[in-house]
Amino acid sequence: MKAAYRVPAKLAVLCLTAAGLGTRGEAAPMQFSIINTKVERFKQIVLEGGQVRIFAVGDIEANTADKFRAFVTTHNIKDAKVHFNSPGGSLTGGLRLGELIRDLGFDTTVQAEGWEYGNPPSAICASACAYAFAGGVSRFYTESAGRLGLHQFSLPDSKLGDLRMAQDMSGVLAAYLEKMGVKPMAFVAASTTDSAQMLWLTSKDAEEVGLANNGILPTTAEIKLANGIPYLRLEQVQYNVTARVILTCYEHRYSILGGIVTNPDNAEWMSNWQHRAYLEFDNDEKYVKSGVGSSKASDSTLWIDRDVSVEDAHRLLTTKTLGMWVENGGPMRRGAMIDLVPVHDKIDYYLKNCVR
Repeated sequence: MKAAYRVPAKLAVLCLTAAGLGTRGEAAPMQFSIINTKVERFKQIVLEGGQVRIFAVGDIEANTADKFRAFVTTHNIKDAKVHFNSPGGSLTGGLRLGELIRDLGFDTTVQAEGWEYGNPPSAICASACAYAFAGGVSRFYTESAGRLGLHQFSLPDSKLGDLRMAQDMSGVLAAYLEKMGVKPMAFVAASTTDSAQMLWLTSKDAEEVGLANNGILPTTAEIKLANGIPYLRLEQVQYNVTARVILTCYEHRYSILGGIVTNPDNAEWMSNWQHRAYLEFDNDEKYVKSGVGSSKASDSTLWIDRDVSVEDAHRLLTTKTLGMWVENGGPMRRGAMIDLVPVHDKIDYYLKNCVR
């Protein structure tokens, strides 16, 4: 994955101090660690999908990204979730660390070691750390595990009053957040909070501005062509599954091909495990089929293929979530849901212009 933004070298001296959390020099430089026990390896496989948990604790410095790259290389880590517990530090150091995390395709969270075992230690990720946190592909944040804070950046004493540098830095931060998938509201919130104060975000706040996505990325939509027939491809990448929908209209027929994208073994297992498969328009089950052929595994995807009525095709314009589910008669079901709200306009365009 390519870096989202590169920090101009002339701004590399800027620092942020996490107000109210101590002055620069009190916190130790950020250190990285992993737990390498049988219990931890079991958790990585069963609960984290194979991800290594990297604990990032302490003050971010200008060269923290370099130290992180060396740590990842030394431990041969290919997939990880970075657990931040940091009061902040160097602003450009935080940006570079966020860039590297995005380059590596890692996830982030605000969480201290031992959080899951009763009376958790409270983690923080403030000021410069919040920008490093934004580098995660999936960004997990709950107030029960820690606090995420924003405020204005501050210039070094020697640069106070340098309007040009402040404007340049504001542009860098705004562009960085945009490239990381964070809404401009996050930068506005930070820039209107005095550098001597801290705006602590609730989980809802962080999700609303896109700073946290809890493993669910925005739905994408594109019109493609196969054998001369245009179709609309919708996809939403989520932490543990990807939901994919192919909408086709041709010769007065409408069809929805719903895909649950995981891995080849899991797709094949679900195909053999399931007894019934169906689509779900919000909470309304539709197009239920049972037995062999109700779904089909192909490579990493379990597909649910259904011809749908004209009414249900156009119902997608008001449906918030479309689900693709399989069951085997027990209390559990497996599948994926895709958020249609962000792509209602694309669905409307396709339905108005598709070949009938």
